[in-house]
Amino acid sequence: MKYLSLLFLSLLALASAKAELQPVTSWKQDEKGITVTLNPGTLRILVCKEGILRVQYAKEGEIHPLPDIIQPKQWAAAPFTVTEDAAKLTLKTKLVTATLGKADRTLIYSGEAITAKAPHDVQLHP
Repeated sequence: MKYLSLLFLSLLALASAKAELQPVTSWKQDEKGITVTLNPGTLRILVCKEGILRVQYAKEGEIHPLPDIIQPKQWAAAPFTVTEDAAKLTLKTKLVTATLGKADRTLIYSGEAITAKAPHDVQLHP
């Protein structure tokens, strides 16, 4: 009985650790980009044009549109695709790609002229 209890507690700990390793809980695509529900928080990747992505993160609640302070701009819809596999979620335009790691929230940008991680390898941790 003692060993059965230990086995149960070990499995419970393993299951909760696995849940923590998958902070991406869901995502949805619309005509302007994707919204990713994280555990915790929400990430929004807006496709402004083929070479410009706007990334917003809210630790709690919904993402609210940011004002364009310097130059107000109404962005025309730009074509993009979204693919998903077990490890990552990828948004791709003709010029740039943003890849979000599901397990560690690492957001990597790459493109014709750039290949970089977020500044200083910043990860989206609460």
